[in-house]
Amino acid sequence: MAEEKKSKAVIYVVIAVIAIVIIFVIAKNSNQPNNNQTSLNSDNQIACAKQAKILFDSVVEHYINLTNPSYKKQQQWSYTNHFNSKEGKCFMVVTDVDYVFSEKLALLYDVYDNKQLASYSKVSDVSNPSKPPIEVCSITGGGDCLTNNIFAEKMESTTY
Repeated sequence: MAEEKKSKAVIYVVIAVIAIVIIFVIAKNSNQPNNNQTSLNSDNQIACAKQAKILFDSVVEHYINLTNPSYKKQQQWSYTNHFNSKEGKCFMVVTDVDYVFSEKLALLYDVYDNKQLASYSKVSDVSNPSKPPIEVCSITGGGDCLTNNIFAEKMESTTY
């Protein structure tokens, strides 16, 4: 009888050890990134960057053609793109800083749809630096993005 109790106790210990090992392996594997998902996100970021560069070049050319070409040298065009995995979309912010007139322009685009979503401009009075700058931010189709920061939402960043 004592021998039978010892056998049952050993079996319970072995089962408990196996269960702990299984739990440990599952926990360790669940913390590891899914290589397929990581690869997919990387592929999406690469595709987003390529399309954003094409759209950026088009946007800059369009805006330079609208303005006086002599100002082209004072303007500093740049862009940032981001694949928003929650929405499955590629977004881009195009920024233009004109140092002559102390203006900043930022345009938010849905890259894949080739659609402007919002615009932001900030103009300072260079003749009166103590005067507060004028800021205008609008969402295409209606809305004010100074209170609803669509730039930060789409780019998943608080820097916009």
